[in-house]
Amino acid sequence: MIAASLMFACMGLVVRRVSAQGVPTGEVLAWRTTVTTVVVAAVALIGGSSLRPVNVRMHLVRAVVGMVAMGCYFFTIGRLPLGDAVLLTYLSPVLVAALAPWTTGERVTRRVWAALVLGLAGVALVAGPHGASDPLGIASGLASAFFAALAYLSIRVLTRTDTNTTIVFWFSALGALMSAPAWLDGVVVPDVGLLFELVGIGVIGAIAQRLLTRAYALGEAAEVAVYSYATPVFAYVLGLLVLGEVPAAPSVVGTLLVVGAGALAARG
Repeated sequence: MIAASLMFACMGLVVRRVSAQGVPTGEVLAWRTTVTTVVVAAVALIGGSSLRPVNVRMHLVRAVVGMVAMGCYFFTIGRLPLGDAVLLTYLSPVLVAALAPWTTGERVTRRVWAALVLGLAGVALVAGPHGASDPLGIASGLASAFFAALAYLSIRVLTRTDTNTTIVFWFSALGALMSAPAWLDGVVVPDVGLLFELVGIGVIGAIAQRLLTRAYALGEAAEVAVYSYATPVFAYVLGLLVLGEVPAAPSVVGTLLVVGAGALAARG
């Protein structure tokens, strides 16, 4: 999950860069899902893996809620500093923990709840009056968190019947179909550098989704979700080093609380 978090932070960085160059959210989604579909299909073909879905209904659920979450996520990244945008969407582990007993039948320990509350406090600092100041960006980030939680829970259910490769492939393939109309609405013609970045979003996304799915196959949903808090930490570092975005004091404190949440979850 930590490796997946690093990949997602890198993807967020590239999304931020292409958004700044005028590529609309729908088109970024189309590139992300289409390229990932091709990459995963090629890997499956080379490895002789089957892509036949077992739980078709849950694949559809995963695709719908996952695409809504990703669309809101990319939109948020385009409006807020990278670290703040990513951190706001990470209310999803709290929602995963809250919903897990009713959706996956998993018991949530007090230690995990404590870690999740600590992480929530960090997110609250960023969304507070002295943190991020774009109401639409904040609302989009919170919507992304809600739908991402549903997506993570659907992944946990799917890992009981379908392979990791199948789950990633069908999410991307269905997502490519859902985002296809974006190609018909004033497509931005990329130069070589922009094309490289757009393709990179899909490749990085494929790696991140594969790692994410593997993580949920190995661990219980609520606890695995806590480790996803590494993503905003990585995002703040990348935002500072690459984009020159210096986080505000509330964001720094919020990040420290997030790190503390991860440390607490790692104990025992």
